[in-house]
Amino acid sequence: MNNIFKNFLIEKRSLVRIIFFLVLDAVLIYLSVYLAFIVRFEGEIPSRYFLNIEGIILLAWIITLPIFYFSKLYYFDWDYVSTEELISLMKAVSLSFLILTASFIVLRDHPVFTGFPRSTLFISYFFVFILSGGARFAKRIYLQTFPGRQMQEKE
Repeated sequence: MNNIFKNFLIEKRSLVRIIFFLVLDAVLIYLSVYLAFIVRFEGEIPSRYFLNIEGIILLAWIITLPIFYFSKLYYFDWDYVSTEELISLMKAVSLSFLILTASFIVLRDHPVFTGFPRSTLFISYFFVFILSGGARFAKRIYLQTFPGRQMQEKE
C-alpha cells in the first residue's frame, strides 16, 4: 500500500496523480481567496462579503482549473521541477486572473459581485501563484534540504 502511494506521485501521467494535484490546486485557490479577504479586511471579514467569497471561489475554480490542466501544469516531474514549470504556472495564473477580472467586470451588476472589493482579485492572484508554486516545488526543496532521503525514496 505504501509503495502504491509513493508511485502515484512519481508517475508523470498517472490519473491519480493528476487528480491529486487538481484537488490540491482547488484547495489552494479556495484558501487564496479567503486569505485575500483576510488580508484586505485586516483579519475581520464583514459578513456581507461571504457571498462574494463563495462566488469568486466558484468562478476561480471554473476558470483556473481548466487553464492549469490545458497548460499542462499537472504533467511535471516532481523531483526535478524547474523554472520552466514556474514560468508556465505564472502564465496560467495570469491568464486565469485576467479572465476572472474580465468576468467580474461583465458580472458586476450580479448580486454575488455587488460591492465586491476588487483588490482581493489582485491579492488572490499572488496567493494562488505562491501557494501553487510552493506545492510544486515542495518535493524538490525537501530533497535538496535532506539529500540522503532521495536515495531512500527511490529504493
